[in-house]
Formats: sequence, structure tokens, C-alpha cells
Amino acid sequence: QFSRYVQTGKTVFFSMNLLFGNTTSVTGSITFSLPVTSATTNTTFPIAHAVLVDNSAGNLEYAGVALFATSTTAVVRTFNASATYTTQTATSGTVPFTWATSDQINISGTYQAA
Repeated sequence: QFSRYVQTGKTVFFSMNLLFGNTTSVTGSITFSLPVTSATTNTTFPIAHAVLVDNSAGNLEYAGVALFATSTTAVVRTFNASATYTTQTATSGTVPFTWATSDQINISGTYQAA
């Protein structure tokens, strides 16, 4: 498990990994704190690529994206492919899969600091 960031001028580069242990759980939508307050809170603006890994099912990887929730937090969304075109959908304790020990969330992105 790690979280790293570096700020160069107003640009913030960050990455994080969460490896689920036997007491880790997801309730509601997955959110995380930003390392530096952002310059915008445009909730449709993607700031990071996310990979959601279901290790208990043979390392299945699901694509995701992180969007601003506020100027200090971001929310992780995944993609729903049940229609003609993919759409973003909220993550939860069972979306995109039921989270368990050894599953992972990997996020890497960039945004502008306030």
C-alpha cells in the first residue's frame, strides 16, 4: 500500500495503491482525499486513471476513473458496458465486483492545485 505525490508549480502528480486486507471494506462510493487542494471542483473532469483488481477471481482488472468530488476529495467511478456505449457508474461494495481480501485499487493522475 502506498500513496505518493509531487507538486511542481501548480501541477500535482499523484499515485496510490490500496491492497485490501481482511478488515478492509467498501461501503458506498469509493472516495479518497487529494494531497493538495485543487483549483477546480468540476465534477465531470477526470483527474486520474483507476484500475480495480479482483484478485480473488484470477486478477480480473476493471477500468475506472477518478473525478473531483470537492476541491479536496475525489470519487472513483467504473464503467458499465451493459448498453450500446459504456457509461460511468458509481463504485460500491459490490460494483464492479464484491471486494475481498487481496483485491486492489490502483490510481494515478494529475491535476492543478489551487
